[in-house]
Amino acid sequence: MYGWLSYWQYLMSNRLLQEVPEVLTFAFNVFSGSDLACGQSNSGNLGSPSPDPNGSATEGTILCGVGYLDDVGHDAIHEYNTDGNAMFGAAHEYGHLVHNCAMQPGLGCDRVGPAALTVAARPPVSSWRPAVFDSASECTAQFVASLLSRYKYFSRLESENYASTWMYESYNSSSDDFGTMSQDSSSTADCSTVGCAPGFVCVQTDHGHDVSGLSGLCERACTQPTDCQRALYCLPTMLTNGSTASACVMDSYYNHFWDTVGTRLVFTSGWQNALMSSLYAASGQRLNATRDLVLGTDSYYSRFLNQASSRFETTRAVQSVYSGTGFVPGDDFPDPLDHAAAVPVRSTTWTPIWWGNGAAAYPRFEDYSDADVVMFRGVAGSAYRLETWFHGTAGSPIVEIISLDNLSTYWSSYSGSVTTTPLPTTGWYVAFVWGATGTTDWEGQIRVEPGHDDLSSAIAEALPMAHGVSAAAQAHTVGDADAFQILVPVDPTTLTLQVTGLSSATILLYDPTGNFYGSQAVSSSSPVWSVGTLPAKGYWTWRVLANVTGTYATTGTIGCGSSNCDATPGVRTVRQAWGDRFAGRLPTSATEHVYRIDLAEMQGVSVSVSDTQPGCATQVSVFAPSSMTNLANQAIMRWTDGAAVADAAGGTPGTGGYLDALNAGIYEFHVRPAPGFSCGAYRINFATSALRGVTLPEW
Repeated sequence: MYGWLSYWQYLMSNRLLQEVPEVLTFAFNVFSGSDLACGQSNSGNLGSPSPDPNGSATEGTILCGVGYLDDVGHDAIHEYNTDGNAMFGAAHEYGHLVHNCAMQPGLGCDRVGPAALTVAARPPVSSWRPAVFDSASECTAQFVASLLSRYKYFSRLESENYASTWMYESYNSSSDDFGTMSQDSSSTADCSTVGCAPGFVCVQTDHGHDVSGLSGLCERACTQPTDCQRALYCLPTMLTNGSTASACVMDSYYNHFWDTVGTRLVFTSGWQNALMSSLYAASGQRLNATRDLVLGTDSYYSRFLNQASSRFETTRAVQSVYSGTGFVPGDDFPDPLDHAAAVPVRSTTWTPIWWGNGAAAYPRFEDYSDADVVMFRGVAGSAYRLETWFHGTAGSPIVEIISLDNLSTYWSSYSGSVTTTPLPTTGWYVAFVWGATGTTDWEGQIRVEPGHDDLSSAIAEALPMAHGVSAAAQAHTVGDADAFQILVPVDPTTLTLQVTGLSSATILLYDPTGNFYGSQAVSSSSPVWSVGTLPAKGYWTWRVLANVTGTYATTGTIGCGSSNCDATPGVRTVRQAWGDRFAGRLPTSATEHVYRIDLAEMQGVSVSVSDTQPGCATQVSVFAPSSMTNLANQAIMRWTDGAAVADAAGGTPGTGGYLDALNAGIYEFHVRPAPGFSCGAYRINFATSALRGVTLPEW
């Protein structure tokens, strides 16, 4: 316990620069059980008559119990099973303490209880401070505990499980007091002195914690969950007279807003940003914290968005659990370079950089500090051009194209447009766009410069192809070779390749091991090569070697594709150090494809779906490693937007996002049509780099 608390104090004060209790103590009671467990915390100020001799002003205490037969740590298995939950419970209580400190910055870490605000000074029912500031009912502690514990979401405590399907259901009205005891209260008065109307009971507002001068709110009595409004739960509750009754109250173990949003922030912006932003925002809390965050009506939400580098991630984390219409978005594009979503740039035809369709959905600079980024796969020796301009007003942004593999390789311009020299290497390149202005919409487009190669000839860089779906390419010189690749999921089956548009070309075929398999000359009059039955399943690559210049199209067709064998290709694994690209078909609304990537701790990956047909909308669900028990194989994120563009014409919003691996391990991405949509072919891009997030300090 001493080691855990010392580590957390150091982490919060030295790595996050957050206020923590200056004197931190813990106490044990012995009971007849077998495990170590912590269940209560108290905070306050040190003062007369016994101030701390070292000059400390604030204190926090965590109360724990331990069984007299507990043999914590006697072997590796017991240490994991016992210490994992004990550590999580202790971290939960510690989370309450640091949350109390954050709510009262510079004023000590004393929890604000009902006695801190007189009846006459209370605001209206929609924002009654004692109910909001009762940290015992905040679920911030659950989020903090999940992150601080050494096992990082490994706890097996059922009461602390992450709830991936949890949703905020808004009333969308000024009286929506979601997540506070005042939500369904019939009066702002202290009911311990004035009583309650029929059908209501007088509930202690501090949930039974030992605060002097207990006050109460009139809460609806209940016998079943349907008796309560949204976000309130029918639970046995302490009344001001000391008895208990079932009433409609808030409860952090059922209200998963903070732990759900917090988890999604951790995996998209990193543990440091997520913790720092959450505790920094808590110190801006004035009224109903959760409602203010969602509706943007108070300083809590604006403080959460003050960190520009994670505003996009914050927006998506909150919006992902919000079903109302009053949500105030914070950003529409990510800012960090490696968070950029990939767009298809493989032609001299412009690829628009749009968020969606129409003027209302153009990308937007939220303020002076906001930047927007997108990513593309650049081919060595080719040049690219980026053009941008403000939408609806004169002027243009500042732009750069930057190599993600070598940040010292970049091209920049203050005029809104920039053209690269021939790229030194094939890799991920980021188009960085900064408005350097206030709130302004903008437009952009990017392309391969005429006369430059559009596709690589390398097998590892081959353009993934879906069964029966053609791809356009250009032979800009005689002898130009472009590589394409298709997954053959079963054997035996046949393969047929076709090239149209070139009067003379040669197709070179390579087996899944990269060895040359055979070749065939094709022409305008004979564009098809029936390869025949293949000897093995796997990724087969063909190069189109052009004997003339011009634009052409190529298609790969597998024999079993007629029975949709390609719709069930099995799990596909990212193969390259830089990530990977895959193609597939989703012939039915129930078709789902699974991809896996093995990530090191705090290694990131940007994922985006591209090259869909207009009208197709996809959904990507993200699953953490199975070892992270607390997540219980639930989707920690489910994306239905987030990428700049899905089809090359720019008509359809893309799907994607960024993941930071809190724990090393294998992460899964499940792709399927979004509810209510059907899709044909698609490509999916996995982009990694040498950039790493901040790892937790050594244990």
